[in-house]
Amino acid sequence: MKKRILTLVSAALFWLGTLCPALASAAPADALSPQYILAYPFENGLARAEKDLKWGALSPDGAVKIPFTWDYLGEESDSLMLVLSGSQYGFIRTDGSVAAEPAYEQAYRFENGLAAVKEGGKWGYIDRNGSAVIPPQFDEAASFTDTLARVKKDGKYGYITADGETAIPFIYDEAYDFHEGRACVLRDGKYGYINADGSEAISAAFDVALDFREGAAAVCANGKWGYIDSDGSIISDFLWDSAGTFQSGYAIVGKGGSFGVIDTGGRLCTPAKLEQIGELSEGLFPVQDGGKWGYMTPAGDMVIAAKYDSAKPFSGGLASVCENGKWGVIDRDGDWILRPKYADCGRYAGGLIPVTNEDSLSGWVAPSAPRPSAVETLAPGQDFIHLQIGAKEINI
Repeated sequence: MKKRILTLVSAALFWLGTLCPALASAAPADALSPQYILAYPFENGLARAEKDLKWGALSPDGAVKIPFTWDYLGEESDSLMLVLSGSQYGFIRTDGSVAAEPAYEQAYRFENGLAAVKEGGKWGYIDRNGSAVIPPQFDEAASFTDTLARVKKDGKYGYITADGETAIPFIYDEAYDFHEGRACVLRDGKYGYINADGSEAISAAFDVALDFREGAAAVCANGKWGYIDSDGSIISDFLWDSAGTFQSGYAIVGKGGSFGVIDTGGRLCTPAKLEQIGELSEGLFPVQDGGKWGYMTPAGDMVIAAKYDSAKPFSGGLASVCENGKWGVIDRDGDWILRPKYADCGRYAGGLIPVTNEDSLSGWVAPSAPRPSAVETLAPGQDFIHLQIGAKEINI
């Protein structure tokens, strides 16, 4: 009998390892054990973390790539990372070498080869080598987008080129970054849009206006929101109490405290009847309905039932969800990849998921299907083994 049991167990393990490797993989184990105050998702082979009030970065195998010596470490942009040492900001490369010594009162991340830095109470710009290319002279400064940067001088906003020349005069009470060839500006109490040459693209007629995304912008007039295209033509009437920017062809709109989804043609894809709608990612919205969270397509089809306390967007085919006060990770079928036992779970990236345990310490774990949780012995006359693998049951 013992020999028979061993033979059947071996056959079961062979079936799991050869025919169903995902199920046979090891139970979720800490890849980088929780020991950090904060742990961020992996991006381009690095994950930022805070430990003992100092910041550094690690590789997926747990090797320290940027020593934990900084008072803050920003995310990578243009292969450079913002750092804080004491009260001074600077920049390092992703290998940990210093690109610009910490010497600035404030600084923003690099965009398009330049970073805004504050020195002596004024803002200017440096290049990737830390050399000043636009001397400090502005009261405010933003990153370069669409070849122009928004800056403030003498109480008014304008735009400059990468060589520091004024491209659009300093005449606006408020101004925002260029997106899709348009920038939202405020003048004489109303918002409108300008072109990159400073000419008027859409007349200032709105109480509030958002950036253009995917050829459309949300605008508000007389307390109601609608959408316009890049020529200023209305593509969705002013019906909504709230409106978001478009992402992957869809935008979230609100009415009477409930939310729905429209497409770039202004068509209502999902009626405004949901309690909350999260960020669209990988074709699914996290949505709250009846006090619980699930996942919905832009067309309004619920593909994962609303049964969770909270839910985050999908990333790499996985999503973090909360059940009974504990966080875990599911796949697109709603099957558990990491069973709920954490105080929090982050976004899956680089093969690992940031997690926080009950002691408020953070680290990373590798997602995998659980091992069989029970193997029944053979009863008299029984010629199979019953395996319980997570939520799946198999007779072999």
